[in-house]
Amino acid sequence: MEAVDMQGVPTQYKKILRELYKNFTTMISPFYNDINIDVKRGVTQDDTMSPELFTATLQNVMRTLEWDNMGVKIDDRKLRHLRFADDILHITPNISQAERMLADFVKTCGKIVFGLNLTKTMFMRNGLVSHAPFTLNGTNISERSAYI
Repeated sequence: MEAVDMQGVPTQYKKILRELYKNFTTMISPFYNDINIDVKRGVTQDDTMSPELFTATLQNVMRTLEWDNMGVKIDDRKLRHLRFADDILHITPNISQAERMLADFVKTCGKIVFGLNLTKTMFMRNGLVSHAPFTLNGTNISERSAYI
């Protein structure tokens, strides 16, 4: 709820959100046996609020990162990242800065139990960036020549 607080959501809406997500369960029926499962985290099917809460949480994470000296300068402004839904593009001039930004991001996300799927994490480089392996905590990050 800290992320919702940072977005300036009025108190009455925060109370409603807390109530909606308190004691939230789902039911599955394997072999005709009903099993109730407590939903602790994640997005629930057809829940229109979950993407908004995710975006608010992600915005809160990005605010706390100390990346003033990171990124690429374009027209006297630093461009560090672009975001769309749950896709994030970090923009850096070299691999070592990209590794640091990714490590900072993963560490900050970990503080709020917000995971990053390293198998879906990729990087691209242009001809100005020399070839070098890109790793995070010993895991190689795969290189792509294009995103579709």
